[in-house]
Amino acid sequence: MPNSENVIKSLNRSAFALRRPGSIWSKPDRRAFINDIAFTAFAEAYRSRGQERITSLSDVYDSAVESARAHQSQFTHSTNKVFEDPTLLERTEVMSLFRCLVAFKNKVIGRRTHLHFSPRFKGCGILDSCAADMIAADILIEVKAGDRNFRSPDIRQVLTYCVLNQIEKLHDIRRICFVNPRRALYALVDLDTLCLQLSSKSPPELLSEIEYFLSSGEMSL
Repeated sequence: MPNSENVIKSLNRSAFALRRPGSIWSKPDRRAFINDIAFTAFAEAYRSRGQERITSLSDVYDSAVESARAHQSQFTHSTNKVFEDPTLLERTEVMSLFRCLVAFKNKVIGRRTHLHFSPRFKGCGILDSCAADMIAADILIEVKAGDRNFRSPDIRQVLTYCVLNQIEKLHDIRRICFVNPRRALYALVDLDTLCLQLSSKSPPELLSEIEYFLSSGEMSL
């Protein structure tokens, strides 16, 4: 994908605002935990009402904290202090991230469109099974809640999901969306356009090449 840096720069320039971004109160070593709480609360809020009407953050907050704590503990050996309950300011940050994800659902995906959370894909070759963030209709959605722009590894990540999906043919993915609730931005692009811009190849061609690298054990994507 020789043009990946230019493509990601273009995506960042074309990103749309969802609302005013909130303040950042969490320390860097707490940020992944705070992000996880907000996303987990968002998912639980929609699941609990069949996605037709969102549950308030207060109704799902405690369970989201516990779920996020258990999830994050799988990926870090940090001290217990990292997973202490959020402070009042951090809870405000969670609320801001949560509201931004709700704004994304209402404005971009649509109130009546179903969100499929954590869709799982079987592994392939050197890659173990994994889960994306969300799928809505034909849109694969990846949430990146860092205080940064979208980056080329983000593209490689979603294309890898598309490869695994192409193998199993589970979802009809035609568009890719990156969402950053911390910066209150999103970028949406057709999969056809993305693949052509990256490599001058169609999705079946590019995804088949990535599948070959994964299954053959070569690492240079």
